Amino acid sequence: MIKKLFYILVVLPFLFSSCAGYSFLVVLESVESPVNTKQPFGENKITTFQNDGKGTCRYEDNYIDIEWQVEDKNFFFTMRNKTKHIIKINWEEACCVDYNGMAGKVIHHGTRIIDRYEKQGFSAIPAGTTLSDIIIPADNISYNKYSGWGSKSLIPCKRGNSIESTEIASSFIGKKIYIILPIVIENIQNEYTFAFNIVDFWDNF
Repeated sequence: MIKKLFYILVVLPFLFSSCAGYSFLVVLESVESPVNTKQPFGENKITTFQNDGKGTCRYEDNYIDIEWQVEDKNFFFTMRNKTKHIIKINWEEACCVDYNGMAGKVIHHGTRIIDRYEKQGFSAIPAGTTLSDIIIPADNISYNKYSGWGSKSLIPCKRGNSIESTEIASSFIGKKIYIILPIVIENIQNEYTFAFNIVDFWDNF
């Protein structure tokens, strides 16, 4: 059973994905957290703040405390284990659902790009410790014979010299990107679904 926890944020203009064309304001809008653990999740909350000059969204319950930063091509997160047991992230079942509703595998720090579609293991977080990692959609990575390996932006944002390019950028407003992280807590796998909403954009030029 999944307990849906919806938190509507006061939108602050500092959490964004950007590139050479447009910047997009992206916020952590809601979290779906499971209730099939041995103990209740307790009070759950989402907050936004500045961390070393970077816009950060934070989710916290009785088990984890996780901070997110949305960058141009990846998600960066720091997760603290609040329990007295080791918790694990199951990367093989983690995924990203893009703004078109397409789900795909993700890679994280330590995964070789060439192995991005291969089976992945777990990241263990001992009791009371913190893990920092990045998440990149595997399908966004490609090879170019001139520039080598690269990853495209989470939100396509090429700028043109026409009204059409602005209309394309505005078409992303209101769409969501989801990160699903299966977290094993006391031998029970719990799926956390983090919903990021694209709420605004602006021209970088």
